[in-house]
Amino acid sequence: MSRPKLFGTAGVRGITNIEISPEKTSRIAEAFGHYLKNSGRVVVGRDTRNGAEMLSYAALSGLAASGIDAEDCGVLPTPAFATYLTRSNASGGIMITGSHTPHDRIGVIVMLNDGSYIYGEHSEEVERIYYDTLEGTQNAPKRLTHDKIGKISKAVNPLKTYKKEVISLVDTKLISSKNFRVLVDPCNGTACGTLPNLLREVGCDVFEMNAVPSGIPGRTPEPRASTLTKTAEACKKLECDLGAATDIDADRVLFITKEGKVVNEDVVGAIFAKELLSRMKQNGKETKGKYIVVPINSSSLIEKVAYDYGVKVEYCRIGQPDTARALKEFSAIYAYEESGKYYFAEHTPIRWCDGLLATLKMLEIMAWQNKTLAQLVSELPAVYQKKNKLECPDAIKGKVWSSIPKLLNELDKREVKREISVDGIKRIYHDGSWMLLRVSGTEPLFRIMCEGSTEKKAEELEKFGTALVEEAIKRVLNNLTI
Repeated sequence: MSRPKLFGTAGVRGITNIEISPEKTSRIAEAFGHYLKNSGRVVVGRDTRNGAEMLSYAALSGLAASGIDAEDCGVLPTPAFATYLTRSNASGGIMITGSHTPHDRIGVIVMLNDGSYIYGEHSEEVERIYYDTLEGTQNAPKRLTHDKIGKISKAVNPLKTYKKEVISLVDTKLISSKNFRVLVDPCNGTACGTLPNLLREVGCDVFEMNAVPSGIPGRTPEPRASTLTKTAEACKKLECDLGAATDIDADRVLFITKEGKVVNEDVVGAIFAKELLSRMKQNGKETKGKYIVVPINSSSLIEKVAYDYGVKVEYCRIGQPDTARALKEFSAIYAYEESGKYYFAEHTPIRWCDGLLATLKMLEIMAWQNKTLAQLVSELPAVYQKKNKLECPDAIKGKVWSSIPKLLNELDKREVKREISVDGIKRIYHDGSWMLLRVSGTEPLFRIMCEGSTEKKAEELEKFGTALVEEAIKRVLNNLTI
């Protein structure tokens, strides 16, 4: 009998206290402890959601039961947690957070000692131990005697470690000289207090909304243009130079212009890359042959920026574990995800994204260039995206997907410059436009995403991609009825 997969693209997630219970959390933590050979120190952090504190205690207990010394970091942003984990030389970490998901959901995020989300053979081994223990198989690890139980302690000011490092990564005097007005919307989460205080330390005049920690946030946790209408209006009304809106654990951030426009995440990703490569060149550092990592659903803007500096763009699967793994594999200097996650790895091998550091970096770019965010956006070429999704029964999803490569070759007459198949099929055409077809791993869906230099081109590609998937579904259904 096959075992259900425990780890998803970002830890183990589910409904708080129902799918993610104290018992399950403790078992995951204990399995991680056995994976670590019952020795070492593991840090545990949490966000502000209802149930996070309860589940963090369960994680601490599960770790101690497996012989691990467990250290409670309390409430702090995920990037701050990952920074403390690595700088304190912990063996690993467990962050209890629902991140951007609805407030009644939560996750158990297991991290390796480099701050990356557990992945591949590492997560598979923890899953094996978890299920062997749950099922009581002969391979299940034995319970430790009382003298082998690990100690539980409180971390000493883990935020201090983070703040010191983040401040060191930007030009604080330059930012301070501009007296920026900044609106911060931390979604009643872990960045409350921390992000506003960091900004005040670098001379910003800070305004706040949704800034009191709460188990139930004042807006939808996932920061997207559609969920930040009030924040954008406030940014414009207060005449702020920048608006920064994070999710609950502050690994994601979206930016808002002085005019009250939420900037597309791919555009922000390109702005960061352009500035990084420009600075490297000015400082006499070689850019040719360096790598930038992005998931397969990223805009072509990053290719355009990278091309000018001889930098290679490597595409990876969608999801933070795969982005971190690719960062490490290619020794990349930068990565981003279109969900508002930015990885700054030019100085240190960082395997995590950081919404707070990204906010400081954006202010630094605005100060360095002496330009508004809207002006930085206007310097990039305009691209247009169209998305669609089609329902497809799980029973035939696999057959439909396996038929798509042949159908593409049969029906797609455009000149293809490059085809990428790391997580779906992405066709990049000679005019710079592209089409991505993906099958959902969790829902009975196919996803179509397209981009073009004009809205018309993007629409044409989306219609073609949709028609192609519909034809694939139709052919499989017809074969079943013959």
